[in-house]
Amino acid sequence: MILMKKLFRYLLLLSLPLLATSCLTIEESYTFKNNGSGSMQYLVDLGDLGPMIAMNSEEGGEDAFKDFDFAQYQEQLEAIEGISKVSAVKDKEAYHFGINFSFRNIEALNKALNLILRKDNTGPEHVFFTREGNIITRKHAPESGGLPEELSSEDEEGESALAMLEQMKYRVKMNFAQPVEAVYAGVDAQIGGKKDREVLVEGNFRQLAENSELLSSQVVLRK
Repeated sequence: MILMKKLFRYLLLLSLPLLATSCLTIEESYTFKNNGSGSMQYLVDLGDLGPMIAMNSEEGGEDAFKDFDFAQYQEQLEAIEGISKVSAVKDKEAYHFGINFSFRNIEALNKALNLILRKDNTGPEHVFFTREGNIITRKHAPESGGLPEELSSEDEEGESALAMLEQMKYRVKMNFAQPVEAVYAGVDAQIGGKKDREVLVEGNFRQLAENSELLSSQVVLRK
């Protein structure tokens, strides 16, 4: 995933003592209608990491948040058949960055996700979502390379880095038009919301870096 590599780069630039209490969350949020259409929001909440990135970038004379500017994808998303209502999120005060769009069907959704979430768009498209009857499967975008060596060493600093990564969350929320019977994932997965129509799958950055497939999930809708 493109953004994960950039985030690891920032973590290496900033001091671990400052990052020890930092909080960062990436969230994919989906709403699915019965006809297969819906909407999606991809949101990065930098939390306490935001001011640190800003301070570090100011010292280097760079645009602090250029790597989190999702407006760069807007024109390309609008060109995908079945994608509409595209808008970028860029709140520098709250350190929230991301993008919203509506999709006509799962095929259009997969094309859009390949554009904004994949590290390499030159190879075969990744199939993020499939649906067979009442079963919806989401496959997380594969990561490559694992943790950077500096963040996976066995010394005290490496242990502190891993503890910090475990505090940073990656969430996938899915809201459906009908109740959910069951959800399966390699990380924490819960059913909730009004009439059990919502699913929350949550892992941390260490899990994501070591085995991104843990964040894949399968949802069984009630017939």
